[in-house]
Amino acid sequence: MKKTTLDTIISTVVGSSIFLPLYAQAQDVASSSAQATDVMLVTAIKRTDPVTNLVTPIVEITKQDILASQANTLAEVLRQLPGVQLSSNGGYNQPSRIYVRGSSDVVILFNGVRLGSATLGYSDISQLPLAGIEKIEYLRGSRAAVYGADASAGVINIMTRGNNQETTGSVQATGGSNGYQSYTASTFMVPSDKAWLNITAQYQHSDGYNVATFGDDDRDGLENNNFVADWGVQLDPNWLIRMNGYYHQGQTEYDYNPAWGASADQNKTDNYSMNGQVIYTTERFVSNLTLGNSQDKSKTQHNVPSSQTVTQRQQVTWRNNYQFTKVNSVGFGAEYINDDVGDSDTIYDVKERDNKAAYLTLGHDGEVVQLEGSVRFDDNEQFGDKTTWQLGTGWQFVEALRLTANVGTGFKAPTFNQLYYPGFANPNLQPEESTNYEVALEGEHIFLNWRFAGFYNDVDNRISCQSAFSTCTNNNLIIQGVEWVGSFNTGLLSHQVSLEYLDPEDKDTGKDAIRIARDNFKWQVGYQADSWQANISYLYQGKRYDSGDVRLDGYSLVNLAASYKLTRQWVLSARIDNLLDADYETAATYVQPERSYYGSIAYQF
Repeated sequence: MKKTTLDTIISTVVGSSIFLPLYAQAQDVASSSAQATDVMLVTAIKRTDPVTNLVTPIVEITKQDILASQANTLAEVLRQLPGVQLSSNGGYNQPSRIYVRGSSDVVILFNGVRLGSATLGYSDISQLPLAGIEKIEYLRGSRAAVYGADASAGVINIMTRGNNQETTGSVQATGGSNGYQSYTASTFMVPSDKAWLNITAQYQHSDGYNVATFGDDDRDGLENNNFVADWGVQLDPNWLIRMNGYYHQGQTEYDYNPAWGASADQNKTDNYSMNGQVIYTTERFVSNLTLGNSQDKSKTQHNVPSSQTVTQRQQVTWRNNYQFTKVNSVGFGAEYINDDVGDSDTIYDVKERDNKAAYLTLGHDGEVVQLEGSVRFDDNEQFGDKTTWQLGTGWQFVEALRLTANVGTGFKAPTFNQLYYPGFANPNLQPEESTNYEVALEGEHIFLNWRFAGFYNDVDNRISCQSAFSTCTNNNLIIQGVEWVGSFNTGLLSHQVSLEYLDPEDKDTGKDAIRIARDNFKWQVGYQADSWQANISYLYQGKRYDSGDVRLDGYSLVNLAASYKLTRQWVLSARIDNLLDADYETAATYVQPERSYYGSIAYQF
């Protein structure tokens, strides 16, 4: 009998979730093609897959997991995942960046459509709303051969709610330390048996605290307005039309170093992503045409004339999967992305570029052997043609054990800032090229489910920037390491543990890559009985270097969360972050929040 090792690990790493069969991009369409015990995922190789045949590890975070954690931000959810490290210039809404297995080459998707800034080169996760999110899929390992640039380390796909055939809603109010306030209202309407509309609105405010050790000693507060919507209509058993998106408007205060001279100390953001999808599904075939439009807009102001940076992104994606036998499938598709920074105040020598791509995937889901492969061809307007590929295999050599192996290549083009920003540009930068290897052993036992992996990532022409105001250069980097992920139960308590050791060495200097800790340990314990639910999480990250020879100390975080269901509709919740009041930084001179308290009340209908 085929074992479901990955399925078990997925469900236990982030908490006790109940999975139902669904297409992540076309829910409740042609469900007869899946067994009721399978999780249907699309992130791994842009096809609809049960997790049992995935070779690369993938984690599903459900809405129930998010509610149990009582997280206020996406960063708080992601930081507990295996392989994830974060760097942030302070607390809520301050610029934040995610690393997976020591690499920042991580693609963030919203309902399958790429997010991010063409000037920064990554998606600032502090600006992505958590409210209204139904599920997050997190894949660690190379997927550049399917998702292109920036997917050499992993993929994070944030998804909104589809049709559940039931009208529901909720309102929630949260208050906490540093004057934090959050008010959220959500409604899911089913006007007919073939259509739905899901709307979530949220307001956030915080007086903040002094996030930097330099500059003014005033509080650095925030104010956010978030809106998430999802609409769909089932035209017939095969055709589905769906539209979804989010809008984020925020203002964040921050500090600047007087040594820099006059500088702004406020940042206004105006971001959105809108997607339209036409999906055709039969028992063996799925086709999805997606049109996407997104904006990443940041405007700095106060003390000096305002300055704005804007990325307008147009994206067209066509992806298909055909299961031609019970265990074999083929996927194929094409993608077009256009990035335009012409509305920015900064004068860039080049203001627009596009990327065209086509890909092909093959999969075999045998009882004993699983195989997957993909190849992608990119035509980048600025840097020319590039072909990337990925191969993976799994071998169920005994009932409780499986051996897997993966190898994949990737590339990453320099950003507009890195190439053209006045005073800091390096127009001679070359694209990064990487080769990523992984070997893993998975075990499923009565008392313990686990996965042990070793990985090696060889990056040539890595684009290295010591700070936001320094000229970037190309160097060479090797990131190698091992990780162990496991889950087990002790009575009413569920445990999820991950350990990771990294060696992120710059081959040119012999130094560690900046802001990457070698030692990482995470432990989550959950309890649920009757009307009570409680969670405790522990996170340790070791010492790491920042720019130059600045060394950041290691730190430990303990967070507590508990909730009590007063009635079927009313829920009370409380949370303590940084219980031990650790003093720590994830970016030099930017202080993270001290011990913080939060409470909330929610009504569900």
